[in-house]
Amino acid sequence: MTFKSMTKFGSLFAPEGAIYVARGKEGVVQLFADICKSALKLKGEKITPAIEKEILEVVQKKLDEMDSEINIEGIPDKLMPLFEIKKKSKVLGYCKNLELSESELFLLMHNCYQIGFKHRAKFTEFIPTHLRILDSDISAMKNRNSRQFLKKVRGVFQERKRIHIHVLEKDNEWHCFYYTYSDIESGNKSHWNYGSHLHYVSYLWPNLRKRQVWESFDQRTVEIQGSAHIRLRPFVFDSNR
Repeated sequence: MTFKSMTKFGSLFAPEGAIYVARGKEGVVQLFADICKSALKLKGEKITPAIEKEILEVVQKKLDEMDSEINIEGIPDKLMPLFEIKKKSKVLGYCKNLELSESELFLLMHNCYQIGFKHRAKFTEFIPTHLRILDSDISAMKNRNSRQFLKKVRGVFQERKRIHIHVLEKDNEWHCFYYTYSDIESGNKSHWNYGSHLHYVSYLWPNLRKRQVWESFDQRTVEIQGSAHIRLRPFVFDSNR
């Protein structure tokens, strides 16, 4: 099912559940609204146009309130030197002792406008040809014949490469933060001695240009020499909440 900026595969009522693909804030609103409607249907309630409108309004209001709370938190103080230091060598030295949580990174991207930056991001994913989801797989999923579909999905999680790229821009100044799923592996699985991390480069790297860096992530193998490594603490979910 496709509805504006949200696509859903499968059913919440099926044993295998459903997979949602939301694009932008509007897609997130539609996602939560769809889940609310499904919960009401499960209780036997009829979803009228008036109820559907009310659900959308409530979800939108909740997200706006959350957005306002995030704005108030601002940008973590520990990140400000990255935008104030004007020498690459000093940036590299600062990053050696810097540790961020994913929450702090999120606050920077969300609130960068507070210090005059614009944010753009892309999340590139490279999947082996034999694991790509075909129309026939989706049709089988819709018909509740999900075995092959789920087998491919499991394979995708094991073999895909996904890169998160965030760029902050202001006039001729730019800063790029990026990481792959393998970068945020911890313990013995990590390929960096200090564990989970992200990479950082900026306009202070004389051999790099913003467009060159941005476009390099359109390939599976990315070679950006000399990036700074910043320790990253992934989100920790409290199972008791």
